[in-house]
Amino acid sequence: MLSLRENYQSFEHFALVYHPDSQIDFGSDVRATIMNDYSTLVMLDMAYGDGSAAAWLVTSLADLNKFSGSKNMDDGQTKWLAKLLFQEYKDVKFSVIQLFFYKFKCGYFGKFYGKVDPMVITCALKAFMVEVETKRQEFLNEDYEKKRQHEDAEKEVRLHVECLWYRCQASLVKYCLEHNLEDVFSRLSYKFYNVKKKNIIFEVSHADYELVEGKFLQPFSEALKKFLPGVMVQYKVLDLPEYKNEHKSNLLEERECMKAQREIAAGIESAKKILSNTLGLDKDAIAFMKDSFRKRYGLFPEDYIKKHQHHG
Repeated sequence: MLSLRENYQSFEHFALVYHPDSQIDFGSDVRATIMNDYSTLVMLDMAYGDGSAAAWLVTSLADLNKFSGSKNMDDGQTKWLAKLLFQEYKDVKFSVIQLFFYKFKCGYFGKFYGKVDPMVITCALKAFMVEVETKRQEFLNEDYEKKRQHEDAEKEVRLHVECLWYRCQASLVKYCLEHNLEDVFSRLSYKFYNVKKKNIIFEVSHADYELVEGKFLQPFSEALKKFLPGVMVQYKVLDLPEYKNEHKSNLLEERECMKAQREIAAGIESAKKILSNTLGLDKDAIAFMKDSFRKRYGLFPEDYIKKHQHHG
């Protein structure tokens, strides 16, 4: 309601913007018309007063009458039909109503030869609402599938980056041992926030930040270039109590991630052994081994290796 009054100061302003000629705009993008956050008919009444939605519908119905050349509805019938439509479809977005009139004019509900009466419109609108719900479900399913695919892709990227970071971290810890230096790198923890921007944010204490950006800047930079080229590094410097709590939580997450990494590595090794048939099994035995592998890992050996080809 507030957004209606903010965008359109009065009912007259709203009616001027969403006049019958604007119906073609709603017909040009069905997805946006159905899925976008437009106000419902009842919201028009709540924003501009009782009868506002019906008054807006009267204008559209009169225009439809004129467009079809119908002489079957007089002014009284038109006003009554507007009230009826509001009562039955008060929770429908006005954009969807605009789409209905657009489709009616386009002949989606048949050719009526100048005999457009209230019953023709109510029956057509009833059938149209069934179609709208079907399309809405289709759009929801498409959005869900896109979101799922996006999340799966991001998960794969995150897993890949985590794997590379552990390699980078291991090389830096080794560097510290070889040079008899304090091991600051095993204390570093990060959160990979933005996959598209390749942005890694390290959570560090003030002391560790000074070490990483000072004494250890060169080996750290070289290791990042080698293992994580093109990745932008930022820091979130925490106070000591906060750092301890965050670090403890991140250690648990890292342990879970390392456990998952070990399980993937074990799965890859097992898959390779099955495919190379290191035990010299016959075809039936190999088929049994592949099926057993699928039951455990959810994929056949060759598909499992393909999925985790970045690992290793």
